[in-house]
Amino acid sequence: MILFTGKGTSGSWQIRGVQIAHAMRVRAVPMAWDAECRAADVIVAVKRIPDDLLLRIRRSGRPWIWDCVDAYPQRPHQSVTRDDAIRWMRAELERLRPDGVIWPNREMRSDAGFGHVIPHHHWPGLSPQRLRDRIEVIGYEGSPRYIEAWMPHIERECRRIGARFQPSLPGADVVLALRGPEWSSFWCRNWKSGVKLANAHGAGVPFIGAMEPGYLEIATGVERWADTPDALSLALDSLASVDVRRQVRGEFLSAALPVDAVVPMYREVISAVR
Repeated sequence: MILFTGKGTSGSWQIRGVQIAHAMRVRAVPMAWDAECRAADVIVAVKRIPDDLLLRIRRSGRPWIWDCVDAYPQRPHQSVTRDDAIRWMRAELERLRPDGVIWPNREMRSDAGFGHVIPHHHWPGLSPQRLRDRIEVIGYEGSPRYIEAWMPHIERECRRIGARFQPSLPGADVVLALRGPEWSSFWCRNWKSGVKLANAHGAGVPFIGAMEPGYLEIATGVERWADTPDALSLALDSLASVDVRRQVRGEFLSAALPVDAVVPMYREVISAVR
């Protein structure tokens, strides 16, 4: 039996814990107790692992895998270098001592020097979004605090092209994946997964985002990139034509990664530690 566990309080837990476990037809239990850990053949622990959960996993004697996702500290205005980030990684690995590790992108795996990479699948239930003649809705998926610095520019662009902003993906003609400078620490720029792009692929919605490894590693070639307000304007203008957006939609849907597609990747990693 395979058991997924973790703190169980984040969106990452839903994606890498609950959704994967459901697709694999196994259990996902937040903060699993001793009996649940002992009943497992292999444990997959997602994101941040509190000391009491770690103690129960160790006490079970079962092999276990850490699915790191974005377990590193995420606070605004952090000045973090690559060396700082790698020191955190090594200290956390020393604390956890898992039998296997899953990283969210190849950049993080390269910085670690070992382990496995499983990219994020898109949210289950996504379907191709309606193609409108013009861009009417600009979407964003995530916490609004990450794009506070961008909001004046986004609102200006909405006025310029006659669109409206919504803090969600469904129903959007274009989706943004931008990050304010106060949230642009080394690990947020380099170690974040590409889940926002994976969801855009699954919905067939054109994407404008920052050029981060998590996105670049799964890009199809028809994504748009923006790190300045001017670049955002140019990206929106390049997507104004419905024919262009139709082409992007086709490329994205062909590249979509549903949850069932990552199940064999998890089974391969799990088999390696059994």
